[in-house]
Amino acid sequence: INSRGFILSDATGSILCYQASGFDTNAVKIGNQITLNGTISSYNKGFQIAITPDSYTIEGEDTAFAYPTPKTVTGADMDAAIKRTDDALAEYVTFTAQASVSGNYYNFILDGAESAQGSGYMVPNNIRALITSGETYTICGYFITISGGRYYNVVITSVNGKTGAEAA
Repeated sequence: INSRGFILSDATGSILCYQASGFDTNAVKIGNQITLNGTISSYNKGFQIAITPDSYTIEGEDTAFAYPTPKTVTGADMDAAIKRTDDALAEYVTFTAQASVSGNYYNFILDGAESAQGSGYMVPNNIRALITSGETYTICGYFITISGGRYYNVVITSVNGKTGAEAA
């Protein structure tokens, strides 16, 4: 969940569900089972579905929900990813990097990356509370898009193993 929507996963993969403005981060909980009506499109080399509060219904909750095993990403992996030319579904990843916070921008500098930087995508306040500029963190989240030719955008799910719920 981020300040513009959520990641929806099923047996075929994971995708960003994006609301242009006014998304209520309390409207959806991690593990909710959702029925969604929408059209898949792409933005910045990532697939997404535009949503409104009326385009999805919460049907229940998966009390046994668990994140998938994340793919460990290196600086070289990030450099390669920002050069991709095809659109892709979200991918669950983890990396260790130094935070660089400037206003609403939560970026992450990885050793071994020549030009790529990790970047928290629409980071909600409860995740922001876990991050301080200049500190090194292990980030888990969904790699969703590329922006500015160098930013590897991630919907952050945990920081050093702590979720945003633990910061609230």
